[in-house]
Amino acid sequence: MMSHNAPVDLLIVGAGPSGLMAACWATKYDISVRIIDQKPGRTPTGHADGLQSRTLEILDSFGLVEPILKQGMADVESCYWGPTRSEIMDNIQRFQKKASNDAEKSRFGKVLLNQGAIEQVFLDFLEEQQNISIEMHKKAESLQIASIGDDDEGFPVSLGIRHTGQGEKGETESMETINARYLIACDGAHSWVRNELGVLFEGHSDDSTWGVLDIVPITKFPDIRQSCAIQSTVHGSIMTEQEAVQPSKDLPQALVETAEKIMAPYSLKYEICDWCSLYTVGRRLAKTYRPHDRIFLVGDAAHTHSPMGGQGAVLAGQMDPFILATYESERRPVAEKLMTLDSQLVQEYEYEGTKDPRYISQARDSYAGFMSGVDVKYGYSSLVDNRTGDGATSLAKHITLVALVTGGGSGIGLMATQALAVNGAKVYVVGRTQEKLDRVAELYGKGIDGQIIALPSADVSTKEGVAQAHKDFEAREKHLSILINNAGISSSTTEDTERDTPHGLRETLFDQDGQTVEDWQAVYRTNVCQLYFMASTFLPLLNKGTEVEYGWSSTVINISSISGIVKLSQHHFSYNTSKAAAIHLTNMLAHEVSSSGLKIRINNIAPGVFPSEMTTQGSNEAQKSALPKEKYENKIPAGRPGNDRDMGNAVLFATSNQYVNGQTIVVDGGYVLSAGSL
Repeated sequence: MMSHNAPVDLLIVGAGPSGLMAACWATKYDISVRIIDQKPGRTPTGHADGLQSRTLEILDSFGLVEPILKQGMADVESCYWGPTRSEIMDNIQRFQKKASNDAEKSRFGKVLLNQGAIEQVFLDFLEEQQNISIEMHKKAESLQIASIGDDDEGFPVSLGIRHTGQGEKGETESMETINARYLIACDGAHSWVRNELGVLFEGHSDDSTWGVLDIVPITKFPDIRQSCAIQSTVHGSIMTEQEAVQPSKDLPQALVETAEKIMAPYSLKYEICDWCSLYTVGRRLAKTYRPHDRIFLVGDAAHTHSPMGGQGAVLAGQMDPFILATYESERRPVAEKLMTLDSQLVQEYEYEGTKDPRYISQARDSYAGFMSGVDVKYGYSSLVDNRTGDGATSLAKHITLVALVTGGGSGIGLMATQALAVNGAKVYVVGRTQEKLDRVAELYGKGIDGQIIALPSADVSTKEGVAQAHKDFEAREKHLSILINNAGISSSTTEDTERDTPHGLRETLFDQDGQTVEDWQAVYRTNVCQLYFMASTFLPLLNKGTEVEYGWSSTVINISSISGIVKLSQHHFSYNTSKAAAIHLTNMLAHEVSSSGLKIRINNIAPGVFPSEMTTQGSNEAQKSALPKEKYENKIPAGRPGNDRDMGNAVLFATSNQYVNGQTIVVDGGYVLSAGSL
């Protein structure tokens, strides 16, 4: 039997935490709401078992935090256990105990409470509302979307549902069509709505299998009432299953036995198991969070990941179309960042943490603000204005960006280093003079979102020096996101091309003492050869950088020069031809790397006149150089030399724009326009 009820302003598919939270937000507005779910009732227990600081702050605004705090357990301390240093490698000991939360950032710490109890708090609140209808045993089976005009009137979403319930005489079924103004899909990782709309769910599954238990433990393990990370060299982690455990009726016992091996010498038993599960870690992200103007994907329907980061989804927003337009731009970048964080944490738990549990502690410290929600930063939108004063592109949404800058001790290399570091990247600098590198880290590496770290000095104009720089970097990092090849030199001679006789030109171009093949080779070694060897030796680490940062492709930026573009020799033939060669080399590298299927972008930045030790023959105590503006007022259309901001913005553009590859970005104030190019 087909029935047609009154249309509804908001239809929510899925009555889990995300769907119920969306309904709580809807109570703030004068709209009608229906929530449907094919399950018979709320989650009995288990599944997600905690709420983070920012979520608790939001729930407090609804008056919902008190029952959660009464039932839940505060996560106050985290303990880190690992293999003993004795000959008995199967045994564990505590290495570290530390506070789980940063009390200065939120009045709430993390609270542990099973998902069923959390859902019940939502349900109790919603049952008191007049405009909310929560309906179980209702399964979505068809979806149609009518065309809509420019106004907000009408109910274009039609969802056909099947009601299966228990009557006195057994199973009863009926069909219904719900017409809605908006639809929010909170129907889980296998979202029917997402699949019906053909939205791609991109990502991959790891090889690791996870076992999850919700038990009442019987053990003498001293930190059983604390959050713990327990690592065993032989058997893996309490939170990961490195030994194969097959699903069976005895799954809880099998998981407990594996956990007991990890916890040795402590035993672990149980009598009560509320919930357990075995699954493969999947890290997936919906191609779009808003597949239609009136339909939104939320929670696991939008993204899935391991539970390592303790991150879920909480819906916030209004029914104003102006506000709704920000949903995708706000939430998807945060989810991309979450995918990267999740990948890093799983890596630490499964591999690095088995060597030393402090790796896990360090990783969790690095991401603590993001995991708790208090340090999540949304990008610029009509709701959020967080643009930097100079209009620079922020790298803040990326959490694992690691950069390496050659010649980072002064000039353009230092400009690039600062631009990346103040925007959140961890930047390593390498060059010939250790004192300069250390000085940069000391002067400019404090009070910023990122880091500046000096590598041991190396001469990257030689293949041996390049190999040493790679060795020093790889000893510290597992991936590279950004490589800036900035090291460069000029010729030791200049040519007086204003001479107007054959003998005069020969004298300056050929006869003068400094005109040697060795001088040309020295210029080419630094300005061309090092670009080739640096880019090629770091390809594996760059490729890894693409893999670990969701939505990111690693990048190589070669600092060439407009001297490789203009038709003038500018009195230094060897330098200009080396820069032209650098530009062509970059284009070839970009083509070959792309043709090989690697997601690594390679571009040039061709600066005009910028202050550096090359252009000014020195630098001050801050390792900065200066050029007089008046010298260039009539030579450059911009009327001045370039500055730190000009170069910083160019570096951030080339770094963050994922759609730029194989290009030369000219930053010259219009110099090429007046000088002319080849």
